[in-house]
Amino acid sequence: MAAPSEVNGDPIHCAAKVPAMAYPLSEESAEVAANIKYHSQYSPHFSPFKFEPEQAYYATAESVRDSLIK
Repeated sequence: MAAPSEVNGDPIHCAAKVPAMAYPLSEESAEVAANIKYHSQYSPHFSPFKFEPEQAYYATAESVRDSLIK
């Protein structure tokens, strides 16, 4: 069984430690998380004071869109 700090062979990343960087060609889980965090912080229709499941959904959708456009 994997150590508590790993899931499916990938290390678990704390949200505070994930950088907000754009990775449109992301394949690693850390890069996908960083791309989602980037969209949640820098997309114009998000507020840093109100981040709820709906905003997480849209940030994830924009990240997936980036991957599909590549």
